[in-house]
Amino acid sequence: MLLLAIVLLWTLKQSKNYYLQHYEVIAMLFEKKSWHKLYNNAVPYSDAANVLNAKIPSKCDSRYKHRRLSAAVYEALAIEHYLKALYFVRYNKEYDERGRKNHDFYTLYTALPQQIRKDIEGQFVLLLEKREMIDVLEVEDRDNIKIPRDMIGTLKLWANTFMHLRLCPTIPVSINLFFFSELEMVLKEQILTVRPD
Repeated sequence: MLLLAIVLLWTLKQSKNYYLQHYEVIAMLFEKKSWHKLYNNAVPYSDAANVLNAKIPSKCDSRYKHRRLSAAVYEALAIEHYLKALYFVRYNKEYDERGRKNHDFYTLYTALPQQIRKDIEGQFVLLLEKREMIDVLEVEDRDNIKIPRDMIGTLKLWANTFMHLRLCPTIPVSINLFFFSELEMVLKEQILTVRPD
């Protein structure tokens, strides 16, 4: 019994020494898994939204509103996870939502460094300049609204609609959310610029 206790103490001491000697490697592995996990969670949300959107004959067809709502929730979750991954690779820590509204990814976006936001906003505008806007113009004309064509306005609209869908799913809301592909593209590019691995 005494021999077992001695072996156990020696093993614990050795594992503690191993941990202390390899702390940096262990920390790097944890870091890599954390931002990769956030990034890899965003991708299936995006894929699910694409599947739902592919089955909708027209974004203006009200018979498919439930699919648009579901797709919007998945797209918003993808945006949130991409932003959290970007935050993690930039600050090497997870975004702390305590004391803030849950899923307010506009606030999360504003927590990023100004230079990163400036780069993202510039890339977003360039992508929108190349985009065909027939669907956007159709909805603007039909609903007599103006859909934002900048990163800040688009993120605010997405964040507000997503929070409404999460908190009050039975209260009707107008789903005029556009530019998910462009949002996803600029966020992915920014993450992979900071961390190409």
